[in-house]
Amino acid sequence: MRKTINAIGTVDSRKVSVDFAGQIEMHMPFEEIGAKADAIIEECMEQYKKRYPEINTESDVFWDFRLVYTAGIDNPEYTEFMVDMYIWQKTNKAAGEDTFEYYLDIPLELDELDKEKVRQMIADKMKEIFFMPVGRARATA
Repeated sequence: MRKTINAIGTVDSRKVSVDFAGQIEMHMPFEEIGAKADAIIEECMEQYKKRYPEINTESDVFWDFRLVYTAGIDNPEYTEFMVDMYIWQKTNKAAGEDTFEYYLDIPLELDELDKEKVRQMIADKMKEIFFMPVGRARATA
C-alpha cells in the first residue's frame, strides 16, 4: 500500500533554538564599521608597502577585507570581532612573480552600538539563508 504525504507542516521559529560555537567570515558594508576599517586597511597597506616597495599600492594591488565573528569559543586569542585582510598583485614584473600577503586575526574594537548593528546584520542574513522561500512556499520568522 502506497501512502502520499500531502503536507509536511510548518516550523514555528519561536520554538527553535540554535546554539552556535565557531567563527563566521563575511563581507559587509564598511558603513557599519567606518573609520575602524579604514585604519586597519591603511595599516595593512603600509606593511605591504614595506615588503614590496616597488609596487604602487594605489593602483596596482587588490585587497579583500573580511570580518570574522567569533562566538562560543573560549580562547583568549580570539575577540568577538576580528579582521582577516588579504592584499595581492597579479602582475609584478619587477619581482617576476605574483605577490600576496595576508594579515589574520586583527582585533576589531567596536563600541556597543556598532557591535549591535553588526550582530543584527548577521542575524538578518542568517534568517534569510535559513528561512529562504522555496518554490511558492513562504517562510516567516
